[in-house]
Amino acid sequence: MVVLINELKGFSFISQEKTRQDRIGAEVKVTLASGVPEIDIKKGSDNATVTIVPTGFKHGHKGSLSISDPVYPIFAEAAETETPILIRYEKRRKKDVDPSIPIDDLCKTQSDGLKNVFNVIAGVYDVNNKRWLLVKGASTQPSDDPEEVAVRISSLYGEEIDAKAFFSTPAPASSPTPKTYPKKINNEDKANVLLNLYILVKECEIKYEYNLDEDKKRKLATKLLEMADEIQMKIYQLSEPDYTAYSHVKARYLLYSFVEKIDPLTRENLSNFKAWRDKVIEDSISLWTWALK
Repeated sequence: MVVLINELKGFSFISQEKTRQDRIGAEVKVTLASGVPEIDIKKGSDNATVTIVPTGFKHGHKGSLSISDPVYPIFAEAAETETPILIRYEKRRKKDVDPSIPIDDLCKTQSDGLKNVFNVIAGVYDVNNKRWLLVKGASTQPSDDPEEVAVRISSLYGEEIDAKAFFSTPAPASSPTPKTYPKKINNEDKANVLLNLYILVKECEIKYEYNLDEDKKRKLATKLLEMADEIQMKIYQLSEPDYTAYSHVKARYLLYSFVEKIDPLTRENLSNFKAWRDKVIEDSISLWTWALK
């Protein structure tokens, strides 16, 4: 059985409102944290306060959740059985707060935070189906999350070891397991990756002051996808990319790291794209090969 084997004490990033019509595009701060939830329901209230206190922390992450929401029983069961889960929190601005103000500017002090923002539970991660179960009215979409989120989530889970089964008598050999073949490329998985890379291109264009037309932005996103494909295929000697595999998530994480931090896709690198491309692929493969050893 797949279970949480590592702790995520808190990973935060900025996303955007997608549901409240008067707030579309406004910044929302998303925090992911794992642990055993503590639930507090005030007498007569329809909402629960769900808290996770990470190891070594004095204060924890808190958010409200309606007890009538379809996902609430998951939190209640986890609290009762002391089972750690991965929770998605959202910090949102209050109704009359200007949607154009960056979310971090609204809570520079504790009093600012109390006046301008509130914290809610946005979802819980379903590891068995590798998806987020969102509450009704969640403001953000996991499809907009940065690539690093998938990498962090993958590092949290592992197989539970059954000591009794380890020492038990093996079952009689059954018929050979049928040989499996690589899955065909899933167009929807590929499309999701490509959309995220298009957003990355747009962010680079704004940051480094490109002036690309729409066709060139899409072509650049496709070239970045091909780079991630090549990194994955060369490391694992694949004949075609597998967008559902963790190895492709890791390849994209390396690509994002180079594009944003290690060797940014500046105007200069864009004008010498082939040389930059070849170096990023070579360095990524070198780093990954070193890490695997």
